[in-house]
Amino acid sequence: SNLLRLAGVSFLLSLALSAYVLFTTGLGVSALIGLGLTTLSAGLAAGCYLLNRRLAEAAAVMTEMRRGQLERRIMPITERGALGELLWAVNEFADNADAFVREAGASLNAVSAHIYFRRVIETGMHGSFLQGARIINRATKTFEDKVASFAKVTDTFKTAGGEVSVSLKAAAAE
Repeated sequence: SNLLRLAGVSFLLSLALSAYVLFTTGLGVSALIGLGLTTLSAGLAAGCYLLNRRLAEAAAVMTEMRRGQLERRIMPITERGALGELLWAVNEFADNADAFVREAGASLNAVSAHIYFRRVIETGMHGSFLQGARIINRATKTFEDKVASFAKVTDTFKTAGGEVSVSLKAAAAE
């Protein structure tokens, strides 16, 4: 829509300029049409250049994300219509991917440090990101339960071992 607006404005400006040239120099209608079409073409070329530049920027951000670099965003976004929606979608995908990677990493780092209450925050996650977060959270809970169960078994073994030791000492003393 920005491209069409730009083309329309440039066409109107070319008509105004052509009318001025027509009335001041006496050139014919063909000169008016030629100047208008030239200006329209220049406006479309400028619009295509801007469109191409923004699409190239979106492609560059997506390429960086594919390579694991999730920090870059497209800024500022002033475009409206389909192009604006595309640019915002690229940024939103980058935000979601970045949030998932950071949350999953923090949760798994906590598990490796024997901290089991840290879960991946699921708020705002959708689709595969949400599914991955839930899988990590279930695995963390399962691991926490197994560690707690093992600790109970170890405590029971210590208690039983202590009782056996006391009994052996008593028997040896007799």
